[in-house]
Amino acid sequence: MDISDHLREFAKTSGIKSGVVSCYNRHTTSALVIANRREGVAQIISNVVEDYLKGERMTDFLQGYKGDPQVLASYVTSAILGNSVTMPIEQGSLFLGDWQGLYFVEMSGPRERELILTAIGN
Repeated sequence: MDISDHLREFAKTSGIKSGVVSCYNRHTTSALVIANRREGVAQIISNVVEDYLKGERMTDFLQGYKGDPQVLASYVTSAILGNSVTMPIEQGSLFLGDWQGLYFVEMSGPRERELILTAIGN
């Protein structure tokens, strides 16, 4: 899910002219990634994550795990992709590259999720 516009609005209304926005994901079966916003890229990222979760090597690592292997695969993928992103604010606006966007990647859902946004600066 592309959440870039939400971050742009948050940065704009924060009153910060120069600083950073931190976006923190409180969940271990989802992730945050900065990626290219061009058409089709988000779907490719989604397909790669899905294939990775089902991959043979992942299955090998999960041998002997007593819980739900799909949930463990989500934990591992979340740890690799990351749960927080910090982006600059310049002149009161989120300062990303022309084609960059922030994506929330869901690996065990859909379900209700919470992101914590913090703006720091002056």
